[in-house]
Amino acid sequence: MKRIYLLRLLLPFSILISTAATAQSTKEDKKKAKQEQLRAQIEARQFTFNAQSATSTGGRTRQLTGSNTLVIHGDSLDAYLPYFGRAYSATPGDTNGGINFSSTSFSYDAQDAKKGGWTINIKPNNEKNAANMQLSISEDGYATLQVTSNNRQMISFYGQVSGNSKNK
Repeated sequence: MKRIYLLRLLLPFSILISTAATAQSTKEDKKKAKQEQLRAQIEARQFTFNAQSATSTGGRTRQLTGSNTLVIHGDSLDAYLPYFGRAYSATPGDTNGGINFSSTSFSYDAQDAKKGGWTINIKPNNEKNAANMQLSISEDGYATLQVTSNNRQMISFYGQVSGNSKNK
């Protein structure tokens, strides 16, 4: 009699533990699949960085609205980012004020970061407003983009990396 009582008591607990273990492994499998997909996109140079906030060298952070992106399509690079900060020299005829350009001439160096994730150095050729762009991406897709310029202060953007919605 005591055995039946004990089995009735332990049966719900064993079912609960087994379903929790299954849910845990499913969650981990989804996370690993997302990380592998992100790795493939970075290696194929097919991803978009969506900026959500910007911090100037002066330390002021601004939340961004609208489409503020850095899009990499294999052999082309499109930057549509705002700029807040000090410019050391003005470019005659330049009216956009941001970091807005398209380029097919740039160097791209992606390396694995020490604590997981990736560090990508992008150097656009013949672009005055972005001499060097360093993109640090976590395994979960969160990223920081630091843009160094020849005639402006450095600016940092924070956001997420996602796959390209359409390929060129």
